[in-house]
Amino acid sequence: MLYNHIWHNDLDECFINEIYKNDAYLHIIKHKNFNPRLIEFITSARSLYNVKAKNYFQFIDEQLTNPALVWKNYFNVQNNEYLRGMVALLVFSGSNVNEDIFRKSFSSLMPYLQKLSQVSTNQPLNFNKVITEATGAFINRVINSDSKVTISVFNPSINDYVFKEYADAPEYLASIFNAIGTITPYKILFDLIKDEKYLTHQLRS
Repeated sequence: MLYNHIWHNDLDECFINEIYKNDAYLHIIKHKNFNPRLIEFITSARSLYNVKAKNYFQFIDEQLTNPALVWKNYFNVQNNEYLRGMVALLVFSGSNVNEDIFRKSFSSLMPYLQKLSQVSTNQPLNFNKVITEATGAFINRVINSDSKVTISVFNPSINDYVFKEYADAPEYLASIFNAIGTITPYKILFDLIKDEKYLTHQLRS
């Protein structure tokens, strides 16, 4: 995967040399946060417009160590309101969620997301299209032996990013909680209240 991105993302040779210098590529592929979205980002020429070749490995290490920086890029620049809503909904739904149940929750959240995206109410909204876009990037889908599908967050660092991103958005969180319709998101919220790095005074109150 790393090699494919290196050779298909139009990286200058000076950057490619830094990846091979001192076997830096081994550090990359063995990193605990190694995943397709991160690798796509750190090997994209567009991501390196203000990075010098001599600092390239430092840049890579920073992104792998703090992948929330990458999720911020994909959430706020490259993806739409429906995908962001789906990921946030999953984060607060807990781990290994039944896809049929999640589909119903997402349908409940759709009107709110549509209002945020300012898309015409006549445009059809397709759960399958959104989850297909999210799978492999933000979401894992697993087909179980009973043919039922469970979904989970692709990388734990996505949870951290979502918690921080929506800490100052009580209306957004309320819409998500109402769509889920169970006690699970409230349990997650109570755990977060104990963690000062996530929640603001506005959300605690």
